[in-house]
Amino acid sequence: MKKILAFLLAGCLALSLTACGQEPADQTDPAEETVYPACFDGMEDLIAAARAEGALTVYGSCEESYLAAACQHFQELFGITVTYQRTAAGADVWFGGSAENCRAAAEAGQLMAYSAANAVHLTDSAYRDDDGYWYGIRRSVLGYVWSILNPLLMMLLQTLVFSYMFRFDIPNFPLYLICGNTLFNFFNESTNMGMGSVLGNASLIKKVYIPKFIFPISRVMSSFVNLLFSLAAIVLVMVITRSPFYWTILLVWAPLLLLLVFCAGMAVLLSALAVYFRDLQYLYGILTMAWMYATPLFYPISALPPFMVPVIKLNPLYHYINCMRCLVMYGTVPGPNTWFACIGSALVMMGVGLAAFRKLQRNFILYL
Repeated sequence: MKKILAFLLAGCLALSLTACGQEPADQTDPAEETVYPACFDGMEDLIAAARAEGALTVYGSCEESYLAAACQHFQELFGITVTYQRTAAGADVWFGGSAENCRAAAEAGQLMAYSAANAVHLTDSAYRDDDGYWYGIRRSVLGYVWSILNPLLMMLLQTLVFSYMFRFDIPNFPLYLICGNTLFNFFNESTNMGMGSVLGNASLIKKVYIPKFIFPISRVMSSFVNLLFSLAAIVLVMVITRSPFYWTILLVWAPLLLLLVFCAGMAVLLSALAVYFRDLQYLYGILTMAWMYATPLFYPISALPPFMVPVIKLNPLYHYINCMRCLVMYGTVPGPNTWFACIGSALVMMGVGLAAFRKLQRNFILYL
């Protein structure tokens, strides 16, 4: 019956936004004779069944005034109680958000295909999903091209800042910068997305049994695909700056795969902790900012005081990024200490993450 309610609201929300600017209707009993929009002709039995259910929960990521107006109009029109929330967990309908988020939710089994009565005019594929999971959200024009443009634009901005305002004597600084930024951005994106993956799939976890660690792992793999696209930006910078292409570039898969294992382990750990400590997502933002400054992304480690160098080398991301720069920029294979740090941190983080997740997942259902 929740599906019936969801169909009705999905078919009504766009009309609601149009109607919310009109004069409010008289507060009459919805059970009395009601004239519905023409798109709901022939759906009387469906509406009656939905009224019998009587309640609907909406997840909305758009501006709250629009969301509230749409829900209120739906409630006045059909006499069905509607509540809205800012989290996806436990919601019957998603209203607002990006096409990318809807696509990811559909792949995770959170959405159900439907036919929106008020969306028959949306024939442009840019405004509807081919499989019918969402309507009215325009796809990004550039799509995955942003995976290349984003690191390039960040590299240009930081090159201007740190090459002219805060000068560091680093040969081929643009390439130095983009190698570090690309790997750190993957770490930041994958762990943040993985951290909220279990909470975001709470409704599915409550209904069916599914290995829960799949959710953070899938988010990390999604971010890893973006990382692979971003490698094109590194190649482009190498061409523009006329950096030599050493044979060692063929080995970049090694630090990337090790970083993938490290991020997957950390995402699994964070996703379990976030179920018990909801404020972790806010604290983690501060942690990643500090972590960024503790990683030599835009400064050389030689610029630090001698006593700080051993501390920075305790940072696993330093070794992944240093390994990447050695292979791409300097044409050298990193020494055994670097490889030991990369492999060791990846295995330890994955082991700790899986062990903690296995222990904590037993009581997930009590906190979701």
